[in-house]
Amino acid sequence: MEPRFVAMAVLGAIYLAEAVAWLFAVRANPMIFDDKFQESVARFTEFFAITAAPLWFFTVIALTHGRPTRRLVWLVVGAIVAFPLPLVIGVVV
Repeated sequence: MEPRFVAMAVLGAIYLAEAVAWLFAVRANPMIFDDKFQESVARFTEFFAITAAPLWFFTVIALTHGRPTRRLVWLVVGAIVAFPLPLVIGVVV
């Protein structure tokens, strides 16, 4: 097996774990709003927080066809950026 494929499989697993971690972070920090608009915006951002990591993974795969080094660099950058800090340090309200 090529090291490229192993690296992409590991990064794919990391992105999946980040999506699950964001799901836990969103559920661990419930928010209560008085306004329906604020609640809908919060739900919208929660959805994108959960799906950001898989979306980044598939976008990088689609846009870097034929450039394995650039693909690996962007996947590592995305894994760092999409890290679920609220799950690790908590949310201060």
